[in-house]
Amino acid sequence: MLIDKVEIFKALGEEIRLRIFLLLLTQGELCVCDLENALKMSQPRISQHLLKLKNAGLINDKKVGKWKHYFLSKSAEKILKKNLVEIIVSLKTDKIIKNDLMSLKKFSIKKCEKNKGFF
Repeated sequence: MLIDKVEIFKALGEEIRLRIFLLLLTQGELCVCDLENALKMSQPRISQHLLKLKNAGLINDKKVGKWKHYFLSKSAEKILKKNLVEIIVSLKTDKIIKNDLMSLKKFSIKKCEKNKGFF
């Protein structure tokens, strides 16, 4: 659905979350202390970003001792396997996007008819 895709792009559209995501992508499973050291940020700030990535379905966590370890979710792996063009093309089948395209087409036709006598 479009809403799911919007949430994914929102989550990755913030620099810190994108950096966290890329670290998990390239390094695999990491604990918060790893991310604190890599990003030079506090644990509460990192945890807020991790929660947004988790809520978007991009990462999962597991408890290991006193730390939580984070890793890419299966849905994130699937998303990465698709390229951006395929995602955009798939949006054309979404009901909201179809309505947007229809509205644009209707507007374009009216706009062109209105401007016929202009030239």
